Amino acid sequence: MRIAYLSPLPPDPSGVADYSAELLPWLRRECEVDAYTAAAHAAAVDAGALGVTVRPYEAFAALADRYDALLAHFSCEQAAVGPYEVFERFGGIAVLHDLNLSGLFGARVFSSRPGYYFFPELWRQEGAGAALKAATRFLLTRQFPGTHDYWMSRGVIRRSRAVIVHSHWSRDWVAAAQGGRSQAFAVTMGVPLPERPTPAAQAAARAALGLSPTAFVIGSFGVVDESKRFTPILRAFAAVASRLPEARYVFVGRCQDQHLRQVADMGLTDRVHMVGRVDEHRFYEYMTAADVYLPLEPQVAP
Repeated sequence: MRIAYLSPLPPDPSGVADYSAELLPWLRRECEVDAYTAAAHAAAVDAGALGVTVRPYEAFAALADRYDALLAHFSCEQAAVGPYEVFERFGGIAVLHDLNLSGLFGARVFSSRPGYYFFPELWRQEGAGAALKAATRFLLTRQFPGTHDYWMSRGVIRRSRAVIVHSHWSRDWVAAAQGGRSQAFAVTMGVPLPERPTPAAQAAARAALGLSPTAFVIGSFGVVDESKRFTPILRAFAAVASRLPEARYVFVGRCQDQHLRQVADMGLTDRVHMVGRVDEHRFYEYMTAADVYLPLEPQVAP
């Protein structure tokens, strides 16, 4: 089987890019794979290390007939616009790293079109009722829908031949959105998980990162965003930190200045480390150093 694999790849800074690159060698064990990514990054991708041919998304249309399947990765980020625009035309298998794709469609509209184009997009994804309700609200209040008012993934699900998600809860949600069709599959992790770190490995990682060997370290890994309950997590940690003097929290992933200010305003600068985006080696080093992992997950579906 020959697969067209549409996804951001490093050096794209999106949250999905590194995982997509890590997945490719394992997928190649079962299939022939050609990768498609953003034109701005295609030439810089280490195609030799991945063992695949890498082309820009724009090249796919002329080569579509050579593939047995199209596998498109979607997230809530602007980087997912490229895969979506190919997928919209050709269909295929959708890998939903987020069920909430409103950020994708917001980026698609607001980066290049007048804001009112958002409502036809909402119609395509969520139906006429949602679009009319949102448009009426906009006319009355001049407010666009909020991040979690509409997830805008149902149109992608309808267009798909099958959908892959990362949890059984997500699989059930997608199956319901499909009207009961059994074309939703949960793949909890597409690559082997690292082995549990030994005490010696944890101590070495903490020494390299400047973390106390006796600290209680909580870690969250991925893009930091308010939609992923950043504020409630900080409040909960503040309560923990008041009782555990050596508790530390590390957020490893892209964040914004507002998150840094929020940590400072809560008096947690010495206890919460906003690390930002790091390379793969350092990413796993922080995972090795942590005692507890807390997923950054969005709120429940609307």
